Amino acid sequence: MSLGGIMKDLHNSIAIVQEIVSKRWVSEILFSINHKHYRYSEILHCIPYLSSTELRRKLKLLLEFGLLHKDDKEYHLTILGQDMMEIMIKASKLSERLENAKRRQH
Repeated sequence: MSLGGIMKDLHNSIAIVQEIVSKRWVSEILFSINHKHYRYSEILHCIPYLSSTELRRKLKLLLEFGLLHKDDKEYHLTILGQDMMEIMIKASKLSERLENAKRRQH
């Protein structure tokens, strides 16, 4: 595969991840579940200003993308969901490092 093809694939892959995590409340919901808030009421309680209607919509979306699974009354990260959390945590750390580097230059 050419470099152009690799870069196009990389861009498309990043765009898919960005499409999911850029949706309002998705990151907060994933972080909440990652921090052991598994039940609907626990998730709703720990995210200020999130409505129950919006939580239902986002949980449905995350289930459809395969990032979550539901058993009985609890939501859990799938392997894909765990991978997404790793990406989000690494992106957060990278962003912090980039901001620090930017401040040092000024």
